Amino acid sequence: MEALPKTTFGFHPNPATGNVVVTCTIPGARNLRFHNALGALVFESPMRQQLDLEKLAMGIYTVLVLDAEGRPLAQTRLVRQ
Repeated sequence: MEALPKTTFGFHPNPATGNVVVTCTIPGARNLRFHNALGALVFESPMRQQLDLEKLAMGIYTVLVLDAEGRPLAQTRLVRQ
């Protein structure tokens, strides 16, 4: 049986105060969606290597990485200080 390649999705630094570096090795990843603790969509961005999160309020966010059709591929949490 062939081992599946390891994929990575995350942010550095985490917790963050402003700019973060996005690490994503998931094939087909195109967009990011940030949801607050209540589940409301608060920020959306095309996939980039670096994001400025200074305009996000302090809190814990669930971040989804989506493919070109909007299907979720992975999720992680980000703490904004």
